[in-house]
Amino acid sequence: MTFRLMFLLLLVWRLALPPVRAEEPITLWERAADGAAFYVAPSGNDQHPGSLEQPFRTLSRARDAVRAINQQDRQPGPIVVMLRGGTYQPDLSVVFSDRDSGSAESPIVYMAYPGERPVLSGGRAAADWQPHKGRILVAELPKQENQYYRFRTLFLNGQRQIRARHPNFDPAHPWDGGWAFIAETLPVDSATPATLRWEAGVFSGAWANPQHGELFTVPGLAWINDFMPIGVTDRQRRTITVTRTHVPPWSRLKKGNRFRVENLLEHLDQPGEWCFNPDARRLYFWPPGAGVSAGQSVTFPVLDRLIEVRSTSGKPVRHIHFQGLTFTQTLTVYPNPIAKHPGYIDCNRPNSAGYAFLMENAEHCRVQGCRFDQVGGDAIRLHGYNAYHQIVQNEIVGAGAQAICLADLDFWPYDFKPIWRGNDARFRAMSSRLPWAIGNVISDNHIHHCGLTDGFGAAIHFHGMNCRDNVISHNLIHDQPHHAMYFSMGFGRNYIEYNDVHTLCLVMADAGGVYHNRWCILPDDPVLNRHSVVRYNRIRDVYGVAPYGRQGDDPAATPSHERLEKPHFTWGIYYDNSPRRAQVYGNLTINNVWGGVFLGGGYSQPEDCLVENNIMVESNTYQFDAAVSAGAAGNRWRRNIVYYKSPTAALLRARDTNGIAECDYNVYFPASGQPLKLVGVPGESWQQWREMGFDQHSVVADPLFVDPAEGDYRLQAGSPALQLGFEQLPFDRMGPRAPAGPRP
Repeated sequence: MTFRLMFLLLLVWRLALPPVRAEEPITLWERAADGAAFYVAPSGNDQHPGSLEQPFRTLSRARDAVRAINQQDRQPGPIVVMLRGGTYQPDLSVVFSDRDSGSAESPIVYMAYPGERPVLSGGRAAADWQPHKGRILVAELPKQENQYYRFRTLFLNGQRQIRARHPNFDPAHPWDGGWAFIAETLPVDSATPATLRWEAGVFSGAWANPQHGELFTVPGLAWINDFMPIGVTDRQRRTITVTRTHVPPWSRLKKGNRFRVENLLEHLDQPGEWCFNPDARRLYFWPPGAGVSAGQSVTFPVLDRLIEVRSTSGKPVRHIHFQGLTFTQTLTVYPNPIAKHPGYIDCNRPNSAGYAFLMENAEHCRVQGCRFDQVGGDAIRLHGYNAYHQIVQNEIVGAGAQAICLADLDFWPYDFKPIWRGNDARFRAMSSRLPWAIGNVISDNHIHHCGLTDGFGAAIHFHGMNCRDNVISHNLIHDQPHHAMYFSMGFGRNYIEYNDVHTLCLVMADAGGVYHNRWCILPDDPVLNRHSVVRYNRIRDVYGVAPYGRQGDDPAATPSHERLEKPHFTWGIYYDNSPRRAQVYGNLTINNVWGGVFLGGGYSQPEDCLVENNIMVESNTYQFDAAVSAGAAGNRWRRNIVYYKSPTAALLRARDTNGIAECDYNVYFPASGQPLKLVGVPGESWQQWREMGFDQHSVVADPLFVDPAEGDYRLQAGSPALQLGFEQLPFDRMGPRAPAGPRP
């Protein structure tokens, strides 16, 4: 047997393995306080032996000590390193390579000392504060070789402060308040305008150094946000010209887009605000309270990474576990457009905003019970080949970009037009050289208030082609500017199940709670021709915000939260650009905009998708969206329950019904008493819809929920849905099964 044949057989065997499932919460490592091989403490010394009484000072020194004993002959069993409580500020990210690997019998475990809270921070302290003006203080940061300060966050005693901005932050409306609006873009006929005119009355006074400022905007169609450097300004003409523009039509500056100006000293006008002069290295801060007193810490980030688990040798890093640690105050490097396309901030692949915890070319590692608190970019990034990891029971709050991002390819998607048609040979060649992401478990995490810098980023974002049998389950996700979960490019089968997500799309539009945008399809590949299974999730309150502010008699005097249309243009589960063989089963969607489920986004050519046994409640516009176009085929909607009170909402939207192979055995209940309305059907008529062959066995009746007013959507025994074969949903299993974050 040739080596090549052996390799192919091994690959086939690995691809045939069943997915790793997390049927029960993964157990935390339990270890007595005196049961570690090495100890680390902020007060330690790297010349010490690393004992409990004489600990190391740095994690990198402990790694080297583990590396040394791991190369010796010894009995199987874990090697445990305990970190004592306190703050660690590494000079550089700590890198674990294949030389630091453990094994299934002898994993390497880096964990918090019982009852203590070790914190890994990318921040540094600003000191020697002097009076500047009024209650504003100033500190000059030290000049360092090859160091250029470009931070956008400042912390007082670990709490994020507000970068000076105008309009000011509105604490009563943190997402949709505190915006100005573009009155006009210039040149008027430009496809890539670099100049905006603001509305009269928004800004007054002069800016001494406008080039220190940035325009933070939600441009175009509200798919992304961006920090655009300010070049020149003209107060008389009310214009700002930026030094970098956007090429795509969906992200160009447009009339009505919202924006604010940040980091100008003239707008440092409230307690808790700060700004930075990078030329003079001067940091200005108006501290809340009486000032910066002894014992208080003002810090800013300098590192964009804290831990890297990656191998460049071709041999993966294996079996390293991290438990109970806190990561905080890393640097964001967003926006970071690629050199080939500087005018694009991409809306289809994750941007590179920095990674607090990076894994690349690794297997069987675990991040468990950790807290990622206000990191600048992604909290956890899995890049390239990653297999059989467990990312479980973590709390991720305030991340600048994605909370958890798996990205197994870097290529520019717009080189293919249309990308998923007639490119099989090219895709096959691409797939053969790209790494795989296989069997990773992302479960029982609590993710909230992330995407503060790169709002495009979802809480959990998968971007890849060779990607299968990953499990995303039992996560609680809420208060996000965009999606809860985003799956872009290709994939085989992955499992999105038992998650509880709500209060989403608070800044962006054209989005979903769970969103798929599938560009790379290999229809003849037995693995990559399959699509994800989305089942048993609770998805509610997916809002969406329109890209343009409403005009009025005095727009500058009207608060931005009153001018922004919301909710706007979102779905609970959204399949964009032609899914194939997707399964949507047993989900509960509540209070969305254009429907609980949408298969027909983008080019609207889904094939062989199944939407079954779901409960869809109270969407504003349609209850489910079947607006597929010519070219769609084999899609089935059956045994679903639809319940809504709005007298103006439609049951569904349809377009080319040839793509719908079945729509039947459903229960529909317009609780307002209004007749069913079906947009896209002649006369919007229920009778006409049935004459087209659909819903022959469906009923229009109360599904008999136990208590819908209190959110109890269990079915009573006499429900007509049960008579049609509907299966009760496992509501008690939706959401986390174990607490997230470090244990006390």
